[in-house]
Amino acid sequence: MKYRTARNRRGALLSAEALVVLPLLFAFLCAISEFGLIWAGNSRVKLASLQGCRVATLPGSDREAVAAAVERALAKQGLIDDYELRIEWGPHSGDPVAVEVELPMSSAAPDMLYAFGFSLEDRDLTARTVMRRE
Repeated sequence: MKYRTARNRRGALLSAEALVVLPLLFAFLCAISEFGLIWAGNSRVKLASLQGCRVATLPGSDREAVAAAVERALAKQGLIDDYELRIEWGPHSGDPVAVEVELPMSSAAPDMLYAFGFSLEDRDLTARTVMRRE
């Protein structure tokens, strides 16, 4: 007859702990990587807004030139899919020019935390830059 030893019970206890800890560890690692991708996407959107505003402040610039500058900045990270571009021009030299770029978060990062109740649906990365027109 074989008796259970303390060693056998300890192995079962470690398995039960692993069942609790491993999903939490996996969710934590997913959260860290998703946060990093969103952070990188946000900095790319800010850069695209800045590049678009620089072009918009130049004399004789038009919407197509600004859109091309924004797309060049977004294309480096592959975020060119579905962004929105809003431009506010002042008519005279010295007037403020504002360029706003908006991009869905789901374009910047995969929705890895959806299974844990945190979704990127209907959330956007937005950057707005204002400069003076030359």
